[in-house]
Parts: sequence; structure tokens; C-alpha cells
Amino acid sequence: MAAWDAPPGGVATRLGSADQRDPFRLRPDPALLTEHPEQAWTTASHALGRGRMRADQVFVKGGGFTLGLTTGRCDGAELRSRDRVGFGIYVARMRTPLAPGSISAFFLYEDVPAGNDEIDIEILNDGSRLMLLTAWVGGSKTRETSVDLPFDPHEGFHDYEIAWTDAGLRLSADGGVLVQWADRYPRAPMRVMANVWWPSWLPCAPLDSHPSLEIAALSRSTASR
Repeated sequence: MAAWDAPPGGVATRLGSADQRDPFRLRPDPALLTEHPEQAWTTASHALGRGRMRADQVFVKGGGFTLGLTTGRCDGAELRSRDRVGFGIYVARMRTPLAPGSISAFFLYEDVPAGNDEIDIEILNDGSRLMLLTAWVGGSKTRETSVDLPFDPHEGFHDYEIAWTDAGLRLSADGGVLVQWADRYPRAPMRVMANVWWPSWLPCAPLDSHPSLEIAALSRSTASR
């Protein structure tokens, strides 16, 4: 990168310059994982936190999904890819509900009987803009941090990215890097997942309305830099 006082090549003087190693990321052939929802995705019904994941609260909406919180109960909804995936860049375009006590999550999860690997992006649905970022290996938490988002995730759609490679793990929002980890993160193939739910460590006040996590798109690229 350089700045010149005139077009380079003539009498121009270079005013300043800087070198940066590996400044670009390559994203060949991003695949929209929501193009064929009945083929790529499945719903889940199981207990989680203060309620259950309800398969009947997952709806296909346009090119994406809506995951609903139920009225009068502390139940949520969950979506997962049918296949496990490997290293790549995974992006979810989401708008979170305003439902204090609940969490919206976009994550990768090994989904084995015990000792799961996991990479989590979790957003509190209470208007605080607080995001929790974690990594798990063999069922043990190996990485953890929290950040305050520079935007309100309830007010509009934003892109949340998990860039997972053999060289490192990077979590971002709207292109801004939130955290990078070079070790102690999962390596096993995992499912791509999203859910909205009521964790046991937060209070649950059953809702009169029917707020939902809206997912406009999910995509995967198989290489990054």
C-alpha cells in the first residue's frame, strides 16, 4: 500500500507506504445453504435450558428460516444441517428477537453422544448487544470471550461469520473481526446449527407475543486466507 503525490512512473514522489502480509481472504463459490432447505436441513426436538426445542417452531421463509419462541412457555426452536462439515467460512445473516432471558445462537456442533466439539456465537436477546464467543473440545470449554456489538442485533439483519481453518479460528460480525484463536479450538467435522432458546442461567418470563430469530441466509465457502 502506498500514497503518491502524482501518478507513479513520472516525477511522482512516494509519500508513504506499508507492507501487510496476507491482506486478502479468498472465498470461492460460496454455497447458499438455504437453497434447498428440505435436503440440507433438519429440525430438532429435545430439552434445552428452561424448555424444549420445538420442531413445529421452525419455518421456511423465502430463502431462509424463522425460528420461533412460543407464547406462554420457555420453549424455543433449533435448526441443524443434515451433514457434518469441515473447515470453511460459515456466514449467517440474522435478525434477533427482543426477548429478555433468551439467546440467539449460530454455531458449529459435533453432535455425538458425549464430549462434543463446538464453536459458538451467542447473542443475548435483551437489548444489551452482548455476544458470547466460545470454543469447546471434547466437551470442555477451551476458549471464551464476550464482546459488545457496535449495533443493535434486533434492529436489522447482520452477518455473523465463523472462519474455521486448519491455521486458526476467526469470529466476525459484519466483516469486523471480534476474536481470533490460533489453537485450542475444534478440528472434528461438525454440523452447522442455529437456535433460539432460554438458558437455565437466565430468567424466563413467558411471552404473550411470538418473537422469532429470523435467518435470511446461510452460506459456506470452503477456503479462506
